[in-house]
Amino acid sequence: NSLEWKNWKRKQVTEFLELLVKRTHLIRPDIRISATGCMPYARAYHEAFQNWPSWIDRGLVDFVTAMNYSPTPLEFERRNLVAKSKTLDFRKVYLGVGAYKLLNMPGIFEQEFRSCEKMDAGACVIFHYGSLLENPALAKPFLNKALSVFPLQSLPLVTLQSRPTLQKQSSADDMAGNKSVR
Repeated sequence: NSLEWKNWKRKQVTEFLELLVKRTHLIRPDIRISATGCMPYARAYHEAFQNWPSWIDRGLVDFVTAMNYSPTPLEFERRNLVAKSKTLDFRKVYLGVGAYKLLNMPGIFEQEFRSCEKMDAGACVIFHYGSLLENPALAKPFLNKALSVFPLQSLPLVTLQSRPTLQKQSSADDMAGNKSVR
């Protein structure tokens, strides 16, 4: 766990990414390259051996999606501010908001998403979008924004649904031993 070893490991991660980018561009020169960056930044740098701000600043990647899955809005914002201070062009950082961790906390999810929108990052990315279906209250920030742009009268009626569940049918068939599901 020496500093020398950590620097060597970080260099290895970056050199591997350089190799992947070079080979990818040989096949598809026009493709956009992205990477996922750990958050908080100190964890990315010291534990995952990622120096993702340098990848952006050197043009190695087109953007980085920073996985900021904090359970508290204050920590979420603090992590984003640290990340913003590490790179020259924050529009090349896409901020991940952890909906899956906030499944039962729609108010906190909304606060973090609004904070993300104010950061001037390249985008706000939701992980995992399926969480919006599991708890439709998480979709509130998007629905409110859509309604401010498109009046309710002009929108088709859409209902968010989660996956259907199988329910055992209770009827005379069940008593007769016929196992049916609907």
